Amino acid sequence: MIRFNDEGNKAYDAGDYAKALTSYNQALALDANDVQTLNNVGVTYLALNQTQNAIDSFQKATKAKADDADGFFNLGVAYNSSEKYDEAATALNRALALRPDWPDAFLALGDTYLAAGRFDDASKAYENVVKAQPDNVSAFNNLAYAYDRAGRYEDSIRALKRVVQLSPNDAFGFNNLGAASYKAGEIQRCGRCFHPGAAALAQRSGDA
Repeated sequence: MIRFNDEGNKAYDAGDYAKALTSYNQALALDANDVQTLNNVGVTYLALNQTQNAIDSFQKATKAKADDADGFFNLGVAYNSSEKYDEAATALNRALALRPDWPDAFLALGDTYLAAGRFDDASKAYENVVKAQPDNVSAFNNLAYAYDRAGRYEDSIRALKRVVQLSPNDAFGFNNLGAASYKAGEIQRCGRCFHPGAAALAQRSGDA
């Protein structure tokens, strides 16, 4: 079984997902409830855009091992890909119950809540990400957007200030900061943000 999994992993890393799936299924023929192989099959199905098959495989993994945090995380990602946001949130929260300090799971949960329009819940999830990863620019951008959609403009401004602090040439970060400042009624700050944003964008265009 180990040999088949190793062969599947090599094929997956090479982008040959069909071959990877064949190898993983050979491993499952030896042990149909092997959790790692079931997760490998599910991830491969996701790469093949066969989301329902991925969900089925991840469900088998979580049934085979009720404390499989990776399986619940993968299941949540698969549900999110299918726009089944309630199911995704349930699975991801289960993963976090098993592994409470998991930034990737909080990030996926934030993305799920954001897609579902649950902006306050998304904010809480992203707050956990940036607490664990204070240099994660993408997470701060997502947090700022969630704050913005929740009408929390001052909080959005604080998050975006961290974005431009971490990434001084981020034109969109400056522009978003300007927009958030405008919404908060801080017109002077708004102009000060748009100007460096335009300069950064011009520099990027020149570099291209």
